[in-house]
Amino acid sequence: MSGAAAFIPSRAFSIVLLAALAGEFLVPLALARSRPSYDARMQVMSVLGSPSSPTGRIYCAWLICFGAVMIGCALMQYRLLQNAPKGIAVTVAALIAAFGIGSCILAGAFPCAESKYATDLATRVHGIASAVGFMALLAVPPLKAFAALHEGNHAPALVYAICSILALGFFILFIMADKPLAKGTPIEWEGWWERLCLFAAYTPLSLDAAITLLA
Repeated sequence: MSGAAAFIPSRAFSIVLLAALAGEFLVPLALARSRPSYDARMQVMSVLGSPSSPTGRIYCAWLICFGAVMIGCALMQYRLLQNAPKGIAVTVAALIAAFGIGSCILAGAFPCAESKYATDLATRVHGIASAVGFMALLAVPPLKAFAALHEGNHAPALVYAICSILALGFFILFIMADKPLAKGTPIEWEGWWERLCLFAAYTPLSLDAAITLLA
């Protein structure tokens, strides 16, 4: 992997990564404009890619492209974490790659039905791949916090740790959103909790790209 990763922490790729991470929120926002019935507060982004959606093909194509960028991000993190404790670089790279493949490429290739109760094959594959990828991504910020603390970089370690706590908290709210006790309360805002969780998890990756770009 080291040979392939040699060119990844470049300014050009950092621009691509920052644009892609911003696109994760801007693309759904733009596509939702063509679906007046779509409620970003209550519905997850995957709904925009459902076969019945007029934006389905566009959003699925975006997911696949974003997944490819995340695989590049995995190589970038492997390179950036070379001085971290043994195994951290490989683990972080593998986790980000798992997210890119599961929650992005496979999720785009197997779009889910709009109803969360659907049981067709594509929806099942989408659900499993997305869940595995999501969990993998959540493990990245705490590992980066540990690596930064080990290297004596206390400010980044604190930022990564805060991101870890926020991402976990938003993920718990996301999981609880469809529970009966959430009905009629802000906890049922599943779409917002998904976006906030991703934002918190992406922040360490965005910071690394920005630092690489400005170095």
